[in-house]
Amino acid sequence: MSKLTFFVHGNPVPKQSFRYTKNGGYTDPRMKAWQNEVGWQAKQIGVDAITGKVSVKMNFFIQDERKKDLDNLSKSCLDGMKDILFGDDSEVTSLLLTKEVCKTNPGVMIEIESVD
Repeated sequence: MSKLTFFVHGNPVPKQSFRYTKNGGYTDPRMKAWQNEVGWQAKQIGVDAITGKVSVKMNFFIQDERKKDLDNLSKSCLDGMKDILFGDDSEVTSLLLTKEVCKTNPGVMIEIESVD
């Protein structure tokens, strides 16, 4: 059974619904930057992607009390790790999410484990 744990520093940004405009669509650049940071940190682990089903735990540490939906916070992280630590987020069979305020060290602690 494979298990990976790592911390991504920075203020977690939720992935909200794609916004359509009369000129096309819009993706929040802050969210894209956060998703890229998660992916970059995942690559730094230097391991091959876990194949098959995975269990994921994410503990979010946010800077303030503003509303941030946990499911949207997880989407940006899962998309950032896709094809790096696991094939696709459809392979996630268990997802445990928590969040708390931490003004001094915001980020997310991520744990991924293969499921037999």
